Amino acid sequence: MSKSARVKYKHGKPGKTPSSSTTTLSVGGNTESAVVEALRKRHKGEEIVVVEIQWK
Repeated sequence: MSKSARVKYKHGKPGKTPSSSTTTLSVGGNTESAVVEALRKRHKGEEIVVVEIQWK
């Protein structure tokens, strides 16, 4: 079952200053790891740091 989440996070290449972003995702579960997996697909090769998740 897909779950929707509004996510605040930082992403960027290792060793560089990360960018802050906010997005709404449809993920395959209701865990932080499901959110991180979806963000890694969107930002390949970048480090992801989740700041906040609001489940809908």
